[in-house]
Amino acid sequence: MHPDFRQLRNFVALVEYGSFNRAAEAVCLSQSAFSRCIQALEQSVGHPLFDRQSKLPTLTLHGQKLLPGPRREADSDRHRRVSPSFAAGEGALSD
Repeated sequence: MHPDFRQLRNFVALVEYGSFNRAAEAVCLSQSAFSRCIQALEQSVGHPLFDRQSKLPTLTLHGQKLLPGPRREADSDRHRRVSPSFAAGEGALSD
């Protein structure tokens, strides 16, 4: 089974926000649903992606190897969401 977009988006969110609670809130999921999604991703790739022994989750070597691709996709997705008028330099600045 291959990871899906939602799992990879949540993986990047966990890396960026540094905690399950903050990342879950950022993607509008309950903490338990978010945690299940990350566990499903780890099962999908066959390796733990985060070390959960410390207070905050840290990437394992497998997580570090996986991160660049999903992070590029997340950055690209954010870039595509910029409104066309903003990207074209149109619009007014407020005082």
